[in-house]
Amino acid sequence: MTTERSEETTNSDLDEEFILKGNQPAVATTTADRIVVDAGAGTGKTTTMVARIEALLEAETVTPDEILVLTFANKAAHGAIDRLTDSLSGTDAFDIDAYTYHSFCYGILREYAYAVGMSPDFELLTDDRQRAIIGSIHDSLTFTHTTPERATAADLTKFIETFRNAGIGPDTIEETLPDPALVSQLATIVRELKQTADQQFGADSEGSLAFRSKNGHPRLVKRLERFKNVLSYQRSLIDTSDPFGEHVQTYLSHCLSIVETLITVLPDKNDDWSRVPSGLFGTWSGVHGASLKDTKQTPISRLDSLLELFARAHTFCAGYRQYEQVLTERDAIDYAGLIRRTTELLESDLGTDICDRYTHIFCDEFQDTDSAQLSLVAALSADQSVFVIGDADQAIYEWRGADPTNITDIASVFPTIEPMELDLNFRSYQPILDLSNALPGSTKTLQSTRGTAPNSVLTVSADREKPIQASQVSSTVSNLLTGGFEDIETHNLGDIAILVRQNYEADLICAALADDSIPYTRSGGTHDSMPVGITTLLAYLRVLVDPTDDRSLIRVLKLVYRIPDSDIRILARQGETVIAGLREAVDSLAHPDRATRALNDITELTELRRSSSLSALYGTLCTQTKIKWTFTDRDRALIPALESRIDAFSETATDGRLTAGFIRYLDDPAALESARTLDSDAGEKSENAVDVMTVHQAKGLDFPVVLLPFLGPSWAPPPSFNLWRDTSDWSVLEQFCTGSLASPLMESLSDTAAAEQWRVLHVAITRARDRLVLFGNSETHATVHASALDPLLPTGIGWSHGGASVDTWAAVSDAIESLTQTEAVGAEADTDHRIATAKTDQEDHKRAVTDITTAVEVARKQTPEQITWYDGSTVSADRAISEIRSLTRSIKDGTISIHDSQTETRYNAVPSQVTRSDSLPRIHSHTALETFGDCSRKHYLDHVVYGISDPVATDSETDDSVPWQEVGTLFHHVAEDAYWRSLTTQPQWNDACDRLAREHGLQSAVPHAKQCIERYFQSEVTEWELKAVEVPFSLDHLAERSGADAVTGYIDAVYKNIDDELVVLDYKSTDGDRSLETSYQLVLYLLAADARFSEQVAGAGYLSLGASGPTCTVFDRQSLLAQIPSLMEQLSKATNSTYYSTTPGTHCRYCPHRSLGCGPADDEPL
Repeated sequence: MTTERSEETTNSDLDEEFILKGNQPAVATTTADRIVVDAGAGTGKTTTMVARIEALLEAETVTPDEILVLTFANKAAHGAIDRLTDSLSGTDAFDIDAYTYHSFCYGILREYAYAVGMSPDFELLTDDRQRAIIGSIHDSLTFTHTTPERATAADLTKFIETFRNAGIGPDTIEETLPDPALVSQLATIVRELKQTADQQFGADSEGSLAFRSKNGHPRLVKRLERFKNVLSYQRSLIDTSDPFGEHVQTYLSHCLSIVETLITVLPDKNDDWSRVPSGLFGTWSGVHGASLKDTKQTPISRLDSLLELFARAHTFCAGYRQYEQVLTERDAIDYAGLIRRTTELLESDLGTDICDRYTHIFCDEFQDTDSAQLSLVAALSADQSVFVIGDADQAIYEWRGADPTNITDIASVFPTIEPMELDLNFRSYQPILDLSNALPGSTKTLQSTRGTAPNSVLTVSADREKPIQASQVSSTVSNLLTGGFEDIETHNLGDIAILVRQNYEADLICAALADDSIPYTRSGGTHDSMPVGITTLLAYLRVLVDPTDDRSLIRVLKLVYRIPDSDIRILARQGETVIAGLREAVDSLAHPDRATRALNDITELTELRRSSSLSALYGTLCTQTKIKWTFTDRDRALIPALESRIDAFSETATDGRLTAGFIRYLDDPAALESARTLDSDAGEKSENAVDVMTVHQAKGLDFPVVLLPFLGPSWAPPPSFNLWRDTSDWSVLEQFCTGSLASPLMESLSDTAAAEQWRVLHVAITRARDRLVLFGNSETHATVHASALDPLLPTGIGWSHGGASVDTWAAVSDAIESLTQTEAVGAEADTDHRIATAKTDQEDHKRAVTDITTAVEVARKQTPEQITWYDGSTVSADRAISEIRSLTRSIKDGTISIHDSQTETRYNAVPSQVTRSDSLPRIHSHTALETFGDCSRKHYLDHVVYGISDPVATDSETDDSVPWQEVGTLFHHVAEDAYWRSLTTQPQWNDACDRLAREHGLQSAVPHAKQCIERYFQSEVTEWELKAVEVPFSLDHLAERSGADAVTGYIDAVYKNIDDELVVLDYKSTDGDRSLETSYQLVLYLLAADARFSEQVAGAGYLSLGASGPTCTVFDRQSLLAQIPSLMEQLSKATNSTYYSTTPGTHCRYCPHRSLGCGPADDEPL
């Protein structure tokens, strides 16, 4: 059978008149009543399903309105209708019902609302509305067993979604959970054990250094004996009247066996094993520096994490009940409720009437369905013909609740269903498929209609440092675009996709592409800060809630109404608050018209806030103030998500009006970014740029060239030791509730997750049509491998320290070796139609697989002698410079044409067309530079990836109990407030200190902040004229020259001294100046002030207000400018800081990342 249309390559088929091939005709025309089709990647799943429907209609055994097509996403439903429209005549296609599972259920429940006890006008909760409701519930919970920081609103949302999808109510959960008192007792025991381990083996104990000193073995064994005694005693305290208590007691018996084995084997181990006892039983569990780098779970961490899970669950059950009560009160239903209520309806007496509407049920992408959707299909298909199609090898949404066994075990629901298979791939060359077929987890052998081709699989043994590997990827792309690889043809920008597993990896890739001026588009992306425009909008909303919020009002007046600093100072001096000054002093301003407009807008909007909904208030604010004129491109990209959250809060809040709670809810950059990208998981292909996206976003797409970087143990790491603390995974408790998990402490929990990671790799590989480029390495930093620890585990424990192995690079390398050394197993494709054979031999594979590592490294380190334009031509650097100068003159003269097609084509690779907002930012400040001067790793952790610091013991005694950071923050607030209000006396500053401390929750800093104020008024600076405070700056020219994203900061104060010279000062609340040799703070401030003020700045210095102060030290201009060469060198080096470069020294003593183990040992000189 044939169709009259051509398939698009995005649907995995060739652009030619499509003829059903391979097993497709058999699937389309089978007389079986119930069929499940396991259809591999690129085998034409949807096409085959459409052909099946067409065959039924042509046979006139069924009418279009008797057919129901269920899909997993709206895009798939629309695509099915489009294909049916192309294939069928007349209006037949439009008579076929094609829905997503949720849209089908929504329509049924609307029709039968009264039958299920709801109004036909019931409310369907959107994701935003649901988050708003759950956020409000979370705020009302009493956190007896945990804290709001450890049990977040996002975690509560996932908790409710997981158990509602599984049909498990809060009563069942509470019946399954151990008693809260037992959980609390066990948590105390774990805490005692970890503290004991830290004391005996930790970084600050002699235990971890035992192997480095004389008689180290006996000392460490002695400490292990002590720990064993404590462990045995704590085990005896457990209440075993509860079955879970007995389970934990058995588990701790296994832990005792581990300690006993350690005592036996440690004397025969090397120095690296000195950290093992602490790693297995101490606070550091699993992140114990390089020693245990690949250890993902430890005996103590599993117990600790499970108890934390149970504690959060006890708290969340109350929130779950409140949520269900809110749904009832609102006559609302969520997506999980749609499926469950519809299934219940279908199973009732009314179900027959609904089911009888259809004689044939078609289910697409069935591997992505969950257990509730399987139950729905079963209830809907009691007597109907069923056609289920999907790909077990592409089941990559198990983490989101999908159940891949729905398609593999469907016979348990439909015993008579006939299994069929599609394994003829129309997309990829055979070597690409052979590689996928040979990897772990593959359930089928895909065969290509396209045969083989040389250089279809390229490999790069990449650097283990990811930034360097990203640079290798970018160099590879550059060579693919310019024909830089021998015997490999040139590709266009739109041919290439780079697929990664995690967003931060995409950030690295985008940064590397941007550095090489290669145009790219990024699907998704995240930010951890709010953009400037939306920050200003939030400030405006805060003013409407609290007009006395001076900091917010000053921002609004400066950025929205463009009121200058001089006028704002008058306003601040005039009244007790800035808003009071605005009401009283408009006529005395240089720009009274702007101030009047601001006052009128704020007054009117404040009144409107009392009577209007959030949505109405927001709309009026935007229209009246023109605030969106201050928005950047990033702000505008977030507007739909912002407005969606406003709409959701308007409909879920008690009175729907603006409150401080709403502003806290809205002030969430991560939520706005995620909402922006959650409209669709699928990425979009570009025509004139390289696509960068995650594998999940690429599902359903294909590309001529696919690059897969970062393969190796970290490409798809198994669940780590804090599996149960992960806010996105409640499956452990779900399995515990259903009885499918009897022993959560002993059983392995990562096998299922690891199997999904192999499927993710399969999906990634099968996106490639013509060429697949693989980057990776299997190196690890661990000195004691996780596999070496596994023999310590007794037979009663079924998990391993490293989790299930998912080393993708090792697997790929093994698969390639097997393909090139032995004859491949192939199969003859459909000879009746004379399509290309799928069989390839050993020589074909050798020609198809090419290692390009050396070529990539040569290209990466080579300075280009020509400028490449992506229209296929090249030009010398001199010619490029000449043309750029010509274009510059044209721009200046106003004679350049924006319609110059040649210019547009040639210069489509300039950096301005690269979206830098999605790259991993390198934003430098003087603090960041000083950190880099101490240690590259600390800089990378603190200022690039913002790594988590080590936990600080709350009961620890320190010599320095003064919150000096808070003291400095409060003093700066007071100094800024004094500038705006013209406060000139110490009592005025002290009053401001008390007021601002209350506003910002800094009361503990008040005594020391007032001491700083007292010293300030003893200094010579009080005789100087203050010209500006808290001056923000961004030195773009330094950033551009050093390769950084930005060089930013705030100048504390700019004064005119008694010699009438401009001087920049930085306030220090502690003693000690910083030398010019160790800090670039002052030269940065000098350059920033030069850019801001028309008058030249004479110098910069520090005003130290510590106990030995006040001391004012000012460096002259020339001394500071002499630092610029070393500053530029330091900026460039900091732009390339890495995790792997460390500099042990005295700073390690106070480092927040000491647990990494990279600092000097305590008995080594610093």
